[in-house]
Amino acid sequence: MSQLTEFFESDEYTHWVVVDKIRVPDIDILAYRYENNPEMIKLFYGSDFHHLVEVSPVVFCFTGSKELTNLIKYDFALKTSTVVFSFKKNTKQEDRLNHLRSLLTVIINGDMRFFRYYSSVFLNSVHKGLNDQDKKNILGPFSSLTWVGEDDEWKSLVGDENKKYVNNGNTPLSLTSSVLLGYL
Repeated sequence: MSQLTEFFESDEYTHWVVVDKIRVPDIDILAYRYENNPEMIKLFYGSDFHHLVEVSPVVFCFTGSKELTNLIKYDFALKTSTVVFSFKKNTKQEDRLNHLRSLLTVIINGDMRFFRYYSSVFLNSVHKGLNDQDKKNILGPFSSLTWVGEDDEWKSLVGDENKKYVNNGNTPLSLTSSVLLGYL
């Protein structure tokens, strides 16, 4: 059983999907067709990238509907441009949004970089080489980050449920895993 399935079957967790709207321009249509009240939010809104809000990645509530789950898993554009963040229901929306926006730019090897954490292609290539601190930084207030792997199976980064997330206001985050140096 995949981590995503376990989270969907638990009443303890809620899920947000982050999708690259440039690669999946009809995601709003799909979200509203298959999800009940997805509450679409543009991540660039209120960020340093506000001027690009029309091409912003979007985040929305995801119940795990069979139709949308299958599209995410098997439609090439969705599969390569979508991730699922799972969180405990008591996690504040402001903390979640601030965290996702803070991940848009990170520091790698002293250089500020745009960070496409919502690309499964990127995550497939780096997740095994991420150090524990970078995993913690990427997850922030979320319990897990899940995406479709190259083998069409769900892959996940899972946080330590016993550690409370504390946003110390240090943005952008600094990521130090050597695997990320190849993306400079």
